[in-house]
Amino acid sequence: EDVSLAVRIPMHSGTVVIHGAPTHLLRQIAWSISRTLRYEVQPIWRTQSMLQASAKTQFDWRGSAGDGAKLAALLANLPAVYFEVDEFDDRERPLSRWLYAPELGVKHRNLDESGNYVITENELRHAILSATSGTSLEAQLQLLIANPWEMVLEPLRIGIDLTADASVTRAG
Repeated sequence: EDVSLAVRIPMHSGTVVIHGAPTHLLRQIAWSISRTLRYEVQPIWRTQSMLQASAKTQFDWRGSAGDGAKLAALLANLPAVYFEVDEFDDRERPLSRWLYAPELGVKHRNLDESGNYVITENELRHAILSATSGTSLEAQLQLLIANPWEMVLEPLRIGIDLTADASVTRAG
């Protein structure tokens, strides 16, 4: 009797939010994402008014475990692209988020089931030790919660210049 074992490969999903990308790279971005995910992606691009000659898009994706990291690595290697990539497990629970701004590089954070950043004991220990060697604890904690990335990406998310109007404040 022939018994075949079927291996179940978990399908992950997620969201790609490109907050800004140079318009001359849009076709290359779509092609590269399609190649990474192994199916055609046709993003709907809109003008990003906060960046000169840039566009923005958002779309959901489905793929294999680890494809979120592959997408983040791919996009981070393109010039002047601002983005976030989220990956969810096969039960649609949040797993990871990658944030990227060219001036800061990539920031990866694991997520809990509510989408909050998970900060480990070792990360806290390192932040405390770093604070005693010259960097403030507040600065270390800001890095752990990805605040520098959030501050760069937030104006692109909402499409206004937060530095131009002191009456606009960021919630959270």
